[in-house]
Amino acid sequence: MLAVACVLVLVVLGVWGARYLQARTTPPGVARAISTQASATPTPRASPAAQPQTPSPSPVAATPSQVPSAPASSPTEATASVLWGLWEPHWQTGSTADFTVYTRVEAELGRRVDLVHWYASWDESWDYDGGLVNQVIRSQRTPMITWEAWNRPLAAIASGQFDGYIDSWAKGMAAYSTHPILLRIFHEFNDPQAGDSGYPWGVGGGNGNRPTDLVAAWRHIHNRLVAAGANNVRFVWCPDGVNLDLQRLQASYPGDGYVDFAGWDTYGYDTAADYQTVSRVTQKPIVLAEIGSTDPAWISDLTSKLRLGTYARIQALVWFDEGSSRLDANPAIRPVVRAMVSVLR
Repeated sequence: MLAVACVLVLVVLGVWGARYLQARTTPPGVARAISTQASATPTPRASPAAQPQTPSPSPVAATPSQVPSAPASSPTEATASVLWGLWEPHWQTGSTADFTVYTRVEAELGRRVDLVHWYASWDESWDYDGGLVNQVIRSQRTPMITWEAWNRPLAAIASGQFDGYIDSWAKGMAAYSTHPILLRIFHEFNDPQAGDSGYPWGVGGGNGNRPTDLVAAWRHIHNRLVAAGANNVRFVWCPDGVNLDLQRLQASYPGDGYVDFAGWDTYGYDTAADYQTVSRVTQKPIVLAEIGSTDPAWISDLTSKLRLGTYARIQALVWFDEGSSRLDANPAIRPVVRAMVSVLR
């Protein structure tokens, strides 16, 4: 009997030891950190009238850094770590902003917006855009700004010709030190420069820019912001989802030390191929900064893949509510978009 008892004790200890070892050696889930147009390209807008704003204390907006990575455990369980963003052009009218436009879309989709996206030309002063940042943060959401350097050559940016302007934004953003601000610069730089297409900061050909010019300008902006104490700014590197030439992308990547999020803009493109291509450039977390489609099947497929964790590095989707993908103009896609945002919990 004593021998049998000893054997049973050894078996129990062996099972417990195996489970303990497994628990100690299994890597824990890694929390995602937010160090967080396509064919229809917004045109440059005139600089709105200045609206000086002073930052006021408000609760910290929800950000990807506060959402732990949690892959779905079953095909029916919603993904827990993808944020929902929106570009809704009608919330800005001249020098004023109407946030009820956002709340209306939120009510239609049954999902609160996490990221508020807008476009800011370098002809706009921080006085105006700082007012928008203030309004978004006070609403407990996170700003994402696409900063468009119209008429500012990459070489001139890198050489310091626009440091005064850059520093004014750096100082303004640094004032919100506890609130992340996503800053997307030189977006869709891979679009071809032919006729009226492409951007002046693009490296697709036709304007003389080289990938090294873009990298130098990017790093210069990054370093000016860091020097000003704007450590709350999160840099978003975002090519277009077409023209994803791997060699050009790799040459145009500023380096992981200068980028917080990678991503691409997509309007019904091949998500699997784009995900794979961008992942060969960097393993940074992904923001799809512009997403739109009139194809319910494409939206439903993306929803399914997000639910299953197929695109595990995607942290945020930002719907482009303008042009052909505007929800008001496409009642047929509204239910599938509503279904998509319902899994982004």
